Amino acid sequence: MIEKNNIIIRTIQKEDLEKLIQWETPEIRGRYQEFNFRSKIEMEKKYNEDGYISDEFQVLIIELKDFGLTGLLFINFKREVIVNLGMVITELENRGIGLGQKVLKMILKHLFNNYPLVRVEADTDVENIGAQKVLESTGFYTEGRLRNYRYHHGKWNDSFMYSITREEYFEQKEV
Repeated sequence: MIEKNNIIIRTIQKEDLEKLIQWETPEIRGRYQEFNFRSKIEMEKKYNEDGYISDEFQVLIIELKDFGLTGLLFINFKREVIVNLGMVITELENRGIGLGQKVLKMILKHLFNNYPLVRVEADTDVENIGAQKVLESTGFYTEGRLRNYRYHHGKWNDSFMYSITREEYFEQKEV
């Protein structure tokens, strides 16, 4: 568990599954997420298999102490030294208030201080201006455009690839 001020990043617990099932819709997950919707049975099976935590891929809960469950954080260990991150703030009232930036700072600190990473990546739809601002405000650099990279809402969409290296992270003032 990672905790700072009012924000908690933690593993999924069995009692969280009902909320995760409610979030498994395009309306809740947002306009820019790829969707591979799963049934309640599939989600419970996955939880029972590995709790959504493996050496390659982890799904974590974002929780606010005074609110409750508010989003998901995805960590994809692509190679031993490279991680790809994804995040969705599922509760609409918690979008646009700086929560994404705070969560991203917390997870970057945890990852760079606990793993021998050389870089952390993230990609986002070219139209997802909010995510782009969050990434840029936490020190990520745009690396390029990935054409026809994600399929969502019935069509292929381009994405921007972002990254931050270990050196860039530790050169920041607020580390």
